[in-house]
Amino acid sequence: MRMKTGKMTMLVALLAIMLLIQACGSGNGGTAAPTANEGEKTATNQPQAAAEADGELNIGFVGASEFPPGAEGWGLYTGIIQEELKKQGIGTINVTGLGTGPDLNEAVISGRIDLGTSGDAPSILARAAGAKTKVIAQPLIQNNSFLIGKKGGVATAKELDGKKIAVVKGSQTHRYLVGLLQKLDIKAEVLDMRGSEALPALARGDIDALAGVSYVLENYLLVHKEGYPLLGEASEYPDLYGTTSTYVSEAFLEKYPDFPKAWAEARAKAYNDLVAKPDEYYSFLAKNLGADREIVDKLYPIEDIQETALSDDGIERLRKAKEFLVNEGLAELDFNFDEWIVR
Repeated sequence: MRMKTGKMTMLVALLAIMLLIQACGSGNGGTAAPTANEGEKTATNQPQAAAEADGELNIGFVGASEFPPGAEGWGLYTGIIQEELKKQGIGTINVTGLGTGPDLNEAVISGRIDLGTSGDAPSILARAAGAKTKVIAQPLIQNNSFLIGKKGGVATAKELDGKKIAVVKGSQTHRYLVGLLQKLDIKAEVLDMRGSEALPALARGDIDALAGVSYVLENYLLVHKEGYPLLGEASEYPDLYGTTSTYVSEAFLEKYPDFPKAWAEARAKAYNDLVAKPDEYYSFLAKNLGADREIVDKLYPIEDIQETALSDDGIERLRKAKEFLVNEGLAELDFNFDEWIVR
């Protein structure tokens, strides 16, 4: 019995020592599994952006459709851009089409729009007027403009000397028109008119010509379907080509400093997707624009879409557009161009 009692005493002592060692090992230096509360604390300490995508982005573009064309529109339509921006904590994206570049500028300046996509002239004029924006992309760098005459009117642009020409002032087409008149060494009465006013005025013969971008469906149909004379286009003078700018407010960038990179990556993913699915992309455009399928690939060829967010050629064209608008007194103030671009 004494032998058994001694053995029992030793076993109890060993068990006590083992329990003591285990208790010490569960401290800060140990490797014991965390409690339920500790596990929740670890998850809470992880980055919040992807898990709590409660940020909001308001996008504006020039147009009347549901989405803009190009990689941006395709990415928003398919949800590619939304999924990518959730990683930045942006869970809500609102997309609004506005009638003209100046309309978009007003929305950006007032703070209703965080990110705008428009022709180069509106983006430049907004910045020159004091809008605190940064350019983060150029979806297109070779925008063509048309100069369309009335039926039974002049046969050449040179004959427009002293005539009435309608254009949306402050648009990229306005810059084209001013530049063309200078090259032709003529003067004309330039009237500020939206397309909804200019088209009926041209049909009535109240104006002699209108200037507008070639990729607007109504302008394309005037020339190619309805027999209105094409008096000139920017492709005749490549320095008068327009570009498209994507610009974002500095206030938004303060909240999301990594947004330019995130946008470029999201746009690149959308671009690669649409290039791989051209038929689906053109079908989307046709439905989005309310145009025939065989027309949209002429209005918005995939080949015109820039693969990268920014390029040296596009930036140089934007720089020249800015210099032109400042030199002609169309821009209110000059500004530092290089600081405006986020490369």
